[in-house]
Amino acid sequence: MTADPVALALLRRLSELRPPGDPLHAFAATVLSGEATLRAAAGHLAFCGALERLEAARRAEAGPVAPPGGQHVPLGRPGVESSGTSRSSRL
Repeated sequence: MTADPVALALLRRLSELRPPGDPLHAFAATVLSGEATLRAAAGHLAFCGALERLEAARRAEAGPVAPPGGQHVPLGRPGVESSGTSRSSRL
C-alpha cells in the first residue's frame, strides 16, 4: 500500500469508476488491499499494458502540446545567451 494521500484517493476513485472486470480496477484493488505496493503493481505485466493504454488514450485526447504563446522558448536563464553573455550588456 502507499502512504501518499493523493495516490490513495486516485486508487479509490479508480476502483469506484472502473467495472470489476477492468484491469485498472484490479490494479487499484490490488494496491488498496495491500497485496502489492504501488510500484510492484505498476511493474506487473498484467497491469502494465492497461496503464500504457490509458496513457495513450490520455495523450490522444489531449492532442499536441505547444509551448506558451506557441513560440519557441529558449533554454537557459532569462537574459543570458547560451554563450554566457548578458543580452543587456550587448545593447
